Amino acid sequence: YGLYRVLEYINIEQYSIAIALFLTSVGLLSIIYGGYQALIQRDSKKLLAYSTIATNGFISTLFSIYILQPVEITKLTLLLGILMHAAYKTTLFSEAGLIEAAYGTRYIHGVRGFINIAPISTMGGLLSTFSLLGVPGTLGFTVKLLSVYCSLIASNTSLPLALVALINLLAYIIISAIIALR
Repeated sequence: YGLYRVLEYINIEQYSIAIALFLTSVGLLSIIYGGYQALIQRDSKKLLAYSTIATNGFISTLFSIYILQPVEITKLTLLLGILMHAAYKTTLFSEAGLIEAAYGTRYIHGVRGFINIAPISTMGGLLSTFSLLGVPGTLGFTVKLLSVYCSLIASNTSLPLALVALINLLAYIIISAIIALR
């Protein structure tokens, strides 16, 4: 969000492709690294922290698309991506803390029956997981669908860069679904 706000004060038009390329490249590395590390974690808070790295790669990619095509739909998608992450990640970290308090462990693979202890919290955790998965009707689904659409819009500016951004977005969609299903 801070980078987005800086764009209101600085004209980067002559460097937009170089900046977008950098953000897309860093985004891909973040998606791969964060996704891989999240997949091998058993500690709930580490899993969420590494999935944040992957999501930051996704948001960096959205930012690069916005830099390439600074139109309302790309701006809306970027801001919704930031909001999506804040909404579901806050809920999931709170859920992980509640599980740790109730069971005395952060290792979620052995936790059973949490819905009996905290049914309302569990519903929030499920909704957040559905958003991470990209289940239709959730903010996660909307952002992921819009992100693919926006990468197609960006292909008018730089087709190779837009294709790399599309690969990043698809990689994130797949990795976030695998993380959520774990």
